[in-house]
Amino acid sequence: MDTDNGAPSVRVPALCAELSPVQQAISFTRYADRMRLTIAIVLALILAAPAWASCSLQSVRLPAGLIMVGDSERAVIEAGPDRTVQLQTRQGGAAGYRHDFYRRGETVQIYIQAGRVVRVCRVRD
Repeated sequence: MDTDNGAPSVRVPALCAELSPVQQAISFTRYADRMRLTIAIVLALILAAPAWASCSLQSVRLPAGLIMVGDSERAVIEAGPDRTVQLQTRQGGAAGYRHDFYRRGETVQIYIQAGRVVRVCRVRD
């Protein structure tokens, strides 16, 4: 190790050296594979976006009236749901109900627990 003014000198390999044609081809192939994977992931997310549910709603207007979080189950049943599903715990006990209302291009899901509306979701078809 040579020293110059007390500081050791270190040999650094040439990082910017020219790549051989084979190395360039391998490098391009890896880059192309990464780009294909990135494009596939982005496309999958874009195509899946319409199927996502919006469950941050506080209310929904149905033909029978306005349903809000905190309303009684009776108001939902009077609105005439198209489908009712009993929700279960992992052990199989009753956890509540989900009432589905089918509208043009979307399904409105209203979740009931202990006789009250706890969540309103809108799922695009």
